[in-house]
Amino acid sequence: MGGDLVKIDSEKEQRFLVERIRDKETNDKEFWIGLTDSKEEATWLWVDNSTLSTSLIFWHGLEPNNAGNPDGEDCVTLRVNEAEDLKTWFDQSCKADHKRICEKPAELIMLH
Repeated sequence: MGGDLVKIDSEKEQRFLVERIRDKETNDKEFWIGLTDSKEEATWLWVDNSTLSTSLIFWHGLEPNNAGNPDGEDCVTLRVNEAEDLKTWFDQSCKADHKRICEKPAELIMLH
């Protein structure tokens, strides 16, 4: 459909996504985003191969922690919990089953 997993470019975008998920009437509050360190451990890249800006990180608690998973934890979810802050990123095994947040470029329609 021309999209990819979301790349979070600003605090405003992070806030928007967190608020939308909090507003959803579902128990599923965890979604894949387009961030991974699968190419090189601890080097976090977005789906467009751009590096994660240290000024725009929203890791929860002690994340990323690569927590004892034999497959590693090379992919990232945005998980909204009871906390009211924006620190909602968790590294996980890429094999975990979650829904995803995708985005695609806006289409420009020319009117004549």
